[in-house]
Amino acid sequence: MSLHPAKKEAIQLFKVWSHGRIGDECFPVDCCAIATELGIRVEPCDVGDDFQGCLLIDGSLKAILYNDSLPEVGRQNFTIGHELGHYCLHRDRKEIRCSAEDIENFGGAPHGDDIEREANIFASNLLMPASDIRQQAAAAKTCNLDLTVKLASRYHTSLTATACRLVEVSTKPCAVVMVSNKNRILWGWGNTHFHKFFAAKGADLNPLQHSYEGLRLTRGDQPVLCPENWEITLSAVPLKSYGKTLLLVQGESFEHTSEQDPEIWTGF
Repeated sequence: MSLHPAKKEAIQLFKVWSHGRIGDECFPVDCCAIATELGIRVEPCDVGDDFQGCLLIDGSLKAILYNDSLPEVGRQNFTIGHELGHYCLHRDRKEIRCSAEDIENFGGAPHGDDIEREANIFASNLLMPASDIRQQAAAAKTCNLDLTVKLASRYHTSLTATACRLVEVSTKPCAVVMVSNKNRILWGWGNTHFHKFFAAKGADLNPLQHSYEGLRLTRGDQPVLCPENWEITLSAVPLKSYGKTLLLVQGESFEHTSEQDPEIWTGF
């Protein structure tokens, strides 16, 4: 099976970055330094809510601009990585402006194969290689806040991007969901192991409780998030700067397996 072009480009660029570096020396990947090596200027810019990141190409001028109001180093680094993805994959365009929603387009439904998703695939694979994130997460029992914060610090990535990447590469049934301050689902998706998970955009959740951390919940506690015959463990990550809450959901199935359906997961 051939690699997605965005993954292929990111892996090649990571090999260049990691040359001469060993183990932990490879992280965090400094997207600003990589851009400079490629002859791309990187500048913060006071643009209000116009965009989070922007790639400009005009003749010999190549520049990446990022919104100087971005509150975290991880968000800045991932945004620059996203724009590097556009440079490597879509440099035929003179200008690409990316909103907050574009930076959060990680390919779960209803998103498709568009250039913003491709740029996020690129940034995720460049900053958080699958082999390393699996190694770092190997000892963890659940995909939770503590693990997400630890990985975000290692990779200098946003909590949202880190959670999405963790869910993507995990061998356990898990999902990531973004919720508004009114407990309404903005977007969400599960990995291939969470085969029954579906987060309907616009659906209202039961009131969230931070005491959920580490507790198993049934369909009666959160019917929108918990499929029938499953239990879930929620980890809530408040994103105060954005007025949202990020949810990590890990599932455990109690469905009965059969010889005709050997792929159904029955636990961890």
